[in-house]
Amino acid sequence: MTGAPEPKHPLIAALEEASRDLLYMSESDYPLTPFLWEREKVGEAGVTPESVAAFAGHPADTPVETADFESFFEAAQAEEEWYEPEELLQAKGFQNLVALLKAQLADLQVYKVGGEPEREVFVVGRTETGDYAGVSTRVVET
Repeated sequence: MTGAPEPKHPLIAALEEASRDLLYMSESDYPLTPFLWEREKVGEAGVTPESVAAFAGHPADTPVETADFESFFEAAQAEEEWYEPEELLQAKGFQNLVALLKAQLADLQVYKVGGEPEREVFVVGRTETGDYAGVSTRVVET
């Protein structure tokens, strides 16, 4: 046997493609990383601020703030008339990513893990099979 890697979940492959070359802008720019959390590992309670901190490898007392999905991506999707071509490509890319997230995931929520200024961010939604998926990034907010 060759030990070939397991094939990627189709949603993760689609999220990888949609997020390729995108950088989430805050006071620093960070890439987006797709993830999948299986429902068996999440548990009956579903995704909570505490479970997100645990999945991110943080202690239980790590602060976790929730944010609105639409608001989180609002600036990233904006197309300003003064944008250069590269900025327009980023905005279009974020529009496509947001459309994919909305089409494939229910109950989308944003979780910001850790204290300011630098925090990990998880955009999480529930798949039709009951797993949880989304993208993670980092933000710097002062």
